Amino acid sequence: MRSDPLKKGINAAPQRALLKALGLCDAEIERPLIGVVSSQNDIVPGHVFLDKITDAVKQGVALGGGVPIVFPAIAVCDGLAMGHKGMKYSLVSRELIADSVEAMATAHPFDGLVMVAACDKNVPGLLIAGAPRPNPLPGNLVWGPGRRDPRGPRLRPQTLLLRHLRGREPLSHGPDRCEDLPRA
Repeated sequence: MRSDPLKKGINAAPQRALLKALGLCDAEIERPLIGVVSSQNDIVPGHVFLDKITDAVKQGVALGGGVPIVFPAIAVCDGLAMGHKGMKYSLVSRELIADSVEAMATAHPFDGLVMVAACDKNVPGLLIAGAPRPNPLPGNLVWGPGRRDPRGPRLRPQTLLLRHLRGREPLSHGPDRCEDLPRA
């Protein structure tokens, strides 16, 4: 496993001690360590509810035999950053996200990554971080919640985007919505 340098042998005793300081027992330390990247925050409307998805991901990782370890990804909301110098940070946030996730996944050699995101800067930033490189890391992206169609079931973000692009669905801001998805 990629995480063996943290877990195996006498030289890894300090790392095992730190893993135990996180509350992990010996049996958990032996299992795959799965990084769960969450862009949940309280400033981007489309990310407010990502904590619930992150909790579900953690349960799924544990049920699958892994040990979920959550760490954050930043998020810049284009709508809030417009009209002032904050907009200069919007596009570059993709690279900051990618670089910070790669740094975390390399410094703490996870056996896999699950990335939980929404909105048009975080999704590409996380995909860049998870892109194949010399030593690809198994990963998965969970795109945050869609919204409920008053006429029926919960709509996936991809469905909303396709409807919008075909001129049949307005995109609007609000909790778990992002108007900027077409620019992703």
